[in-house]
Amino acid sequence: MRGALRELGVLVPKGLRDSLPGFQRALRAHSTPLPARMRRVYTQVLEEVQQLQVAMDSIETQLAELTRQDPIVQRLLTICGVGPLIATAIRASVGHIERFPSGRHLACWLGLTAREYSSGERHRLGRISRRGDDYIRTLLVNGARSALMAANRFYPPSGPPLDRLRLWALGIQQRRGLNRATVALASKLARIIWATWRHERPFDGNWFDARAGSTSPTTSAELAAISS
Repeated sequence: MRGALRELGVLVPKGLRDSLPGFQRALRAHSTPLPARMRRVYTQVLEEVQQLQVAMDSIETQLAELTRQDPIVQRLLTICGVGPLIATAIRASVGHIERFPSGRHLACWLGLTAREYSSGERHRLGRISRRGDDYIRTLLVNGARSALMAANRFYPPSGPPLDRLRLWALGIQQRRGLNRATVALASKLARIIWATWRHERPFDGNWFDARAGSTSPTTSAELAAISS
């Protein structure tokens, strides 16, 4: 819809919050150079989008009501990039976090760790394995992309100071690009979810592990492989 209207000289802003009102104004304005038949079709499509948005909001409200008394879900919701869908899906799928000895085990179970190609003394890590639950992995990648886009939008001096985690993700984005940074942040979120759940503590984007020398137990070799 944005592309079609742009070809007619009508500009609609990006983003769900700004685009829907923009579409409404464009379709209601008589000055918009749209044939009557196209105007009716686009109006119908816009109504379908709005109905889907209402349905999604209703589902999220129901999930919030169902999990309001679950301390684990409430704790996971404090993590940046983790919303009701991710928190409830991973809570239902994992069940007992004690199944995983470390955050890397959980990330590996979700297919977010690097596939290993080693021979003799040569240690080589490739792309992520993509094994495990496709649905949760997709949710984590989308959540990481949302968190990274928000970090870019509010990066100082235009917004509040960012925590160590988001600065780390922005650093990878500058070096390796948006897509690699998104996957690296998704892998990091899986480890953070494990730590938040296993140790029963709220999320802290500036948490520093003196033993590991980083914000999580991810090694430098793993980060290099994930971001590649």
